[in-house]
This record gives sequence, structure tokens and C-alpha cells, in this order.
Amino acid sequence: MDTGPLIWEKRLFLGVTGFLVLLFWAGRVLRTKGKVGWTPGFYLGLVWLFFILSLGMSWELMGHRVVNPVYWLFFKGLPGFASMRVPARIAVMVAFGVAILMGYLLSWLSQKVRTPLLQVFGSLFICMVVLLEHLSLPVTLAPNRPFTPPEVLPPAYQWLSQQPDKLPLLELPFGQHWVETKYMYFSTYHFQRLVNGYSGYAPDVYQENRRLLSQFPEEPALAQARKLSLKYVLLHKKALPHWAERAALVQPMIDSGQLLVISENEKTLLLGLSLQQ
Repeated sequence: MDTGPLIWEKRLFLGVTGFLVLLFWAGRVLRTKGKVGWTPGFYLGLVWLFFILSLGMSWELMGHRVVNPVYWLFFKGLPGFASMRVPARIAVMVAFGVAILMGYLLSWLSQKVRTPLLQVFGSLFICMVVLLEHLSLPVTLAPNRPFTPPEVLPPAYQWLSQQPDKLPLLELPFGQHWVETKYMYFSTYHFQRLVNGYSGYAPDVYQENRRLLSQFPEEPALAQARKLSLKYVLLHKKALPHWAERAALVQPMIDSGQLLVISENEKTLLLGLSLQQ
């Protein structure tokens, strides 16, 4: 079972009602030998197609990786389909198709039930059941944090915000999206040019920068820093693994003048770089 950090993107919940709607139309197709009208049959077919596509390129079956042939055909044969970043999101179209089939079911029921009052209350009852089984309470939200006033910014960010030249800044650790978003937030105060960042897609150059610069202050990182003309490095001590060992490597470079301590407290260390070939 996939238990990654984005597991919620890989879950499909149709509810009991949605599942019963699919069973009803599948049964109707079988009983009438396909003579249910082309529109319900069309959407039923689309639901099953999108469900199979939402499973992605391969499945794990009894410990073995099995290629999804339908997805493979679309991936290879349909231009643009290969750019689909999260195949599980195709499940949205499954829910869309089920909603349309629910509408056709209500229409079919209205033809079977001739009493207008029963039609109204029956439709309302089904809609309420759908709403109740999709109800999610309580909704847990992150605590509301007030906007950070400039005067209570971390000292490193205060100093950076006072610099007129917008020069490249690296923050470490590098590549963890839950901290990269914080770097981006605080960059709205200082507006220095960030090497870091977070988006849905990471280009090759970003991956290369992360691989090399995460080794700071070792030579591969210093070489990449020179290549990027980095001016500042902000180290978040508590978030960096093995901080004591890293600090032991940084200190001789401070003593030799390669690195300049600009701001330091128990949480952060802001360094200026003077990296000559």
C-alpha cells in the first residue's frame, strides 16, 4: 500500500451511493443487452475507462509489477498524455461520470414513480444520502498564524531585507517542500533571489543544484556556488542533519575568510560567500 506524503492524491471515494449507481447501470446494460440508450452506456463506459487510467502505468499484484495496458496505450499513442503528472487525478473524471449517471437514474425513477410528491421527496432523499456520506467533520485546519511583522522577523531575514542588491541566496536544508515553502514565504520580505523554491515540477537544473549544494561546505557545493555566483548561504541549524559535523567544516572556512558570518543565533547562521577560483 502506498503511504507516501501525498497519499490523499491517490484515493478515490465514490461512496456507497455512487457504487450502487454503477451497479444499477451495469445491471441494466446486461439485462437489456445494451439497449439502455447510448448516453447512459457511453458514460458508464467512460467511468470504467477513467477508473482504469487512474490506476497509473503499472499495478502491484501479488508482489509483482504489472503494466496497465490501457494506460500504456494512451501514454504511447495519445499526444500530451505523457505529461500527466499524477495519474490518480484522472479519478476526478470517474466522479464526474458517476454524477451524470446519477442524474439519468433520477430521470428513470421519475418515469417509474408517477406521483409528483414522491418524485420530489425521493430525489431529495437520494441527494441527502449522497451529501451525508461525503460529509467530513470535523474539518481540521492549521492554526491561524498572524502575518509576521517586519520587526519580529528572524535576524537573518531582517538583515537580508535591508540589502539593496538582490543577490543569489541559498537556504539549507535544500529540497524538502515543507521547508522550501517557508523560504518562499520569507522571501516576500527580503526579495533576494532564491536558489531554492517549490513547485509541482522540479526541472533537471533544480535537481542538480539540490544534489550538489546540499553538500555545503564541501568542494562540490563550493564549485556549484561559484558557478551560480552565490552571495549568501542561510543555514537552518535545527533542520540540518548532523549539524555539529557540518559546523566543524564551516568554522575553518570562517577563520580563513572564505566565509563571513553576517548573522547568527541558536536557529540560523547567515554566511556571506567570498569564493574565488
